[in-house]
Amino acid sequence: MHFLIFVFIICFFIFLFSLYFLANDDMIIIKKDMPMDKVFNTAFLTALVALFFARFFYVIFYPREVFFSFLGFLLFPYFYGLSLLGGVLGGSVFLIAYAKYQKLPVAKIFDFFAFAFLSCFPIGFLGFFVLTDKSYFPTFIFSFIIYSILLLIFIKVALPASFRGTIKNGSLGLIFLLYFSVVTFLSGIISNFKNYQLISPENFMILFLFIISITFILKQEIMEKNKFGK
Repeated sequence: MHFLIFVFIICFFIFLFSLYFLANDDMIIIKKDMPMDKVFNTAFLTALVALFFARFFYVIFYPREVFFSFLGFLLFPYFYGLSLLGGVLGGSVFLIAYAKYQKLPVAKIFDFFAFAFLSCFPIGFLGFFVLTDKSYFPTFIFSFIIYSILLLIFIKVALPASFRGTIKNGSLGLIFLLYFSVVTFLSGIISNFKNYQLISPENFMILFLFIISITFILKQEIMEKNKFGK
């Protein structure tokens, strides 16, 4: 199980490469006089916070005695347990708050980080499938296929639409969160279909993420456009 750390390292390099590719020549980033080292500093901080919340929420959702010691909590490759949902939610909240505090272009940064995070999902799920219990085969394969398709759609459709201004800054990240919440919910059903508990703390978080993302998408892309179109 400790070999999973190599999957994390590979995914993190893919994440950084995607972030560099998007932010390096972006006009908004250039106008804000935001050097790439500041982008990468934000990326490292956000990754650490996301990892902490991924571990924290897993311990809350699936408590075990070993997790309540310092080493048991910290050494996640040996005492495995991370909540992707917790990492995405915690990392997103931190990124938005930190970007506002640093007076960065919040919506643009959020879009770039969401796409960069999505770009490492397929290889991440594939790596986890290879190195973990094969009983999770349906869940990992489902997630791998869906996120690969979603990444392709983002590359071919959503990202160019964002660059053209067809969709507003911030909507790309919100679309990612919307689909992430749906895929996470469906993955949970697939992994434990017979004994799946619809009412659970994890599902309340998924529902919260779904409602928040779709509310802001509707507000940005429909309500505000209609207001300015009048």
